Amino acid sequence: METMNRKLFVVAVAITLGACASIPEDFGRSDVDAMLNERGIAADTAHTPNADRLIEELTAKPLTAITATRLALINNADLKKTYAELGIAAADVYEAGRIRNPVFSFASLDSNESGERNMNSYGLVASFTDLITLPSRKRYAEGEFEAMKHSVGAEVVNVVAETETAFYEFVAAKQVAELRAQIAKAGELSFQLAQRYFDAGNMSPREIALEQAAASEAKLESYAANAEAYVKRAALANLIGLSAAEPWNAPAQLAVPLAHENN
Repeated sequence: METMNRKLFVVAVAITLGACASIPEDFGRSDVDAMLNERGIAADTAHTPNADRLIEELTAKPLTAITATRLALINNADLKKTYAELGIAAADVYEAGRIRNPVFSFASLDSNESGERNMNSYGLVASFTDLITLPSRKRYAEGEFEAMKHSVGAEVVNVVAETETAFYEFVAAKQVAELRAQIAKAGELSFQLAQRYFDAGNMSPREIALEQAAASEAKLESYAANAEAYVKRAALANLIGLSAAEPWNAPAQLAVPLAHENN
């Protein structure tokens, strides 16, 4: 009987160990980072442990296209959700590589006869369905996991591209708004001067009306440019995970293109 107990114990250990499966290391993020590094994207920024401190450092100065994309990698809400889904896919791989724990049973029959030994019986029940389907379940889960890693990589590339575009659009909109403000200011000064000429009798009512209309139109265009700049700011803020009302900013104008680029 003792030999049988040992055999049952060995079988139980073998089944339990066979059922063990480890969760993919770092939920597959290093694999995604490696794919993105090949594209020149340092996606490991998304996993920095000091995210809040890094965000403060990046927003302390006017943003650049590079710092804006770094903020998006750290703070973009959609990317956070996507990485969470990657973790779920990793957990599915772990779950697919497991079988349910075996169930042990023990029964003892007392003998009423003097000198007779009690009869003990042992049982071990495992899910053979789990054992049979284990390879196919693991292959399916691992395939889904690989597909999810590529999906995450594609999402990161998409967010980085959108952030770069939004950054340049915001800076360009700021530059246009500043130009429109200067034009509106010049139009107002021109109208004030025209008003003096009109008051002195040196300008006709039609001419002063045209000057006033031009100044008013310049103001409206300035207001519209400011509104457009705010829309672009809000779009960039959404991508980098910040509020448009927060005190982060970008340069007042785009850099002048280089006359010659190094090959």
